[in-house]
Amino acid sequence: MKLKNIQAILCAITLGIALNSCRSEVDIAGNYKETTVVYGLLNQYDTVQYVRIQKAFLVNDNILDYTKVPDSIYYKPEDLNVVIEKLNPNSYMVEQTITMTPTLLPKDSGIFASGNMLIYKTNAALDSSRIYRLKITNTKTGKVITGKTKLINGLVIKNPNSFTTTSVNFNPPSKNGYDVRWKPANNAVLYQVEITFSFTEINVITGETKPDSIVWTFAPIYRTGTGDITYNLPQNSFFQFVQEKVPYKENVQRKIGKLNFKIYAGTDELYQYTNINKPSTGLIQEKPLYTNIENGLGIFSARAFFLRKDVDLTKSPTRDTLRLGKYTGNLGFIE
Repeated sequence: MKLKNIQAILCAITLGIALNSCRSEVDIAGNYKETTVVYGLLNQYDTVQYVRIQKAFLVNDNILDYTKVPDSIYYKPEDLNVVIEKLNPNSYMVEQTITMTPTLLPKDSGIFASGNMLIYKTNAALDSSRIYRLKITNTKTGKVITGKTKLINGLVIKNPNSFTTTSVNFNPPSKNGYDVRWKPANNAVLYQVEITFSFTEINVITGETKPDSIVWTFAPIYRTGTGDITYNLPQNSFFQFVQEKVPYKENVQRKIGKLNFKIYAGTDELYQYTNINKPSTGLIQEKPLYTNIENGLGIFSARAFFLRKDVDLTKSPTRDTLRLGKYTGNLGFIE
């Protein structure tokens, strides 16, 4: 899992106003109170698993004064014991205990403390047939925070299929466009398609070559059931995307490369979490709180991606349209 794909709830503020008939004061908050916040998405196809653990807090003072203090949002490594337990899916007996190691990684500047960010990680291999339980023990207070998840597996990309499809035609004669199709994954309901188109830039004056690529990312979709899932790419949409993302360059030709199709899959817990936390567009701004963490807040779940690599474009009409068509004919694409 790439670190850039790791998000976290950095701060949760609850305001409780208690009115007493004998008092005229409003008590906004009491003494400092912390809540453990967790964000972790397991992917057995990654070589490293990350879990982010921080504090949410309730304070009487200016909240921004606390966000700049690392001790207000991070636990000390010696204060937490963090493990992932591999569970038998039938008996829920612990088959393996994986220790997660605290590590410091750089963090961009912002309203929260910059510098090093504390992340827990492990290089242990995961078994997609098992359930995994995160267990965080606060060694100072004895508090135990847990969350568990199944892993995602079994997705099969059917179109393009490496055994039956040697190339992709984005402009079929039927004008129905191109269908990306796959068999759903086990334990997944959230899907997102991503297509990478590679090419090589050639400076016709100097002969210098440079590999390049653009990434075509589609909106996530929610699907349940066991039937195949189809995502349609309308006629000409590929060429319009290339026109938008590839700039015209004088004295540059571009040798047509191949396509990589990647399908991301996420659990229902991940869907619920992202759906609730997306920006509000209506008049009602208050949102329910979603968490699958016991004794804390956040999410511990799973995601995965499945890849079909090095797919060719059909010569006619796709490659010809890329070279000569009205959308991309001026961009210097060549065979």
